[in-house]
Amino acid sequence: MTLRSSAVRARWSTRWAIAFCGGVALTLIAAAQAAEPGESDARLPLWEAGIGVGTLVLPAYKGSSTTRVYVAPLPYFVYRGEILRTNRDGVGLKILGAQTWKLDLSLSGGLPVQSSGTKREGMKDLPLVGEVGAVLKYDLFNSPSVQWQLRLPLRYASGFHLSGLQSVGWISDPGVWVSGDVSLLGARWDWGASVNVNFQNERFNNFYYGIGAADATPTRRRYSASGGYSGADLRAGVVRRIGGIVATGFVGMSNISGATFSNSPLVQQTTNFYAGVALFWVFDKSKEVATVINRGDMQ
Repeated sequence: MTLRSSAVRARWSTRWAIAFCGGVALTLIAAAQAAEPGESDARLPLWEAGIGVGTLVLPAYKGSSTTRVYVAPLPYFVYRGEILRTNRDGVGLKILGAQTWKLDLSLSGGLPVQSSGTKREGMKDLPLVGEVGAVLKYDLFNSPSVQWQLRLPLRYASGFHLSGLQSVGWISDPGVWVSGDVSLLGARWDWGASVNVNFQNERFNNFYYGIGAADATPTRRRYSASGGYSGADLRAGVVRRIGGIVATGFVGMSNISGATFSNSPLVQQTTNFYAGVALFWVFDKSKEVATVINRGDMQ
């Protein structure tokens, strides 16, 4: 990823704050569910609420050499119910489950893409994208301090416009997730990491990388993407909690070498790096304790 002063654009506006909260809040909160020092994991509160601020640095889109910086306030909410959960895994709604596997709700999304300053210059900006589906989770290995889990998700994506929804397409990003905690410098640190491969259908890939006749130029040929393999991602994050303050951060890398759209004129590079940090203040929590503690609750 090339960091150039002309390519790095910082924004603080209502539009981007809303987009950031909607598309990235769960990513930054993803690991931020650690128990307070001295608090038994078996006595975690049923819910916690707070507020914070986060910064995210990422490419305009995968394959772009333009880097964008977002800063925005973030909500913090954790709910540890038997069926409904909001924790480091995001929002979960247990549909079916057994001792080693469960079928869960899967939510994800993507931030808006502003075409200005990218290879999409002159093309329409892309909207905030939301993805909804299901994920099959299988526990590969469990111990008091670490968990390995296989996840097989399938989601449908839609773009959000003021005039309504735009169909984006199907995406599946199966992978392996590992999480745990470690004692370092006399303090407890919760951590998580994942590696996954991406598969997207033709409509999805053309949403980001297709070039119609109206957008073709002498230096940007018309292009139609096909569906199939769409790259891989590697992510890792850590959390430190001190009383009512939660600090979290993550780094990630995406690689689209061999992706079906890697020869699109909109692709400038095959590897991108991204990162985010957030700081939260937890100002309230329930007196009632959770009756079921999942690994995603940072037990």
